[in-house]
Amino acid sequence: MIDTGQYIVTETHTFGIQDFPEVEQEIIRIREKTSRMPSPYKADIIISFLKDHMIKSEWVLADPELVALITSSQAGTKNLERLFASSQKNIPFLFGLENYIRKILLSP
Repeated sequence: MIDTGQYIVTETHTFGIQDFPEVEQEIIRIREKTSRMPSPYKADIIISFLKDHMIKSEWVLADPELVALITSSQAGTKNLERLFASSQKNIPFLFGLENYIRKILLSP
């Protein structure tokens, strides 16, 4: 699945976390690091940064601690960022990835 540091996601791929164990571990680590940061925008902030490297200014003002963490190297998100970048042309795949991230971040 990995080729020179990039994921290969074709337009026919469907998202399944079992295909990306490194990504799954990064999501779990993010959940652990952010578990004590209650934020109504948590999933939105994290997904927006991983997907586009952009965060709405209202989210920055609402949750500067979370924004500082997710934009730092401490977040450890290189595989997630690569997977988002590699799947930009596969909207159903992106939708599945985003839904999985939301589910994990919102789970207790």
